[in-house]
Amino acid sequence: MLSRYLTVKETAELLRLSERTVRNKIFEKIFKKGVHYVRQPGIGVRFKAEALVAWLEGTNDASNEEEKQAAAPLKHAVGAGTIPMARGYKI
Repeated sequence: MLSRYLTVKETAELLRLSERTVRNKIFEKIFKKGVHYVRQPGIGVRFKAEALVAWLEGTNDASNEEEKQAAAPLKHAVGAGTIPMARGYKI
């Protein structure tokens, strides 16, 4: 299935936000490149309509997976609650 790509203006209209707010969400990394939008030289930013709907509905599994992977190393820390130090000491 071919994805529908939207301009910043069309995205702002779809989400009922200002264009500036949409661009701020890009800058703040709320909208992620490759997940929510693509950027091509000479064309500019284009948003994936399906990804925007998923984000709006709170069902964006792609960003949830990234958050889970970032937190995973913390779960498997050495000594579960200890801080490894030089020479093998633990605090």
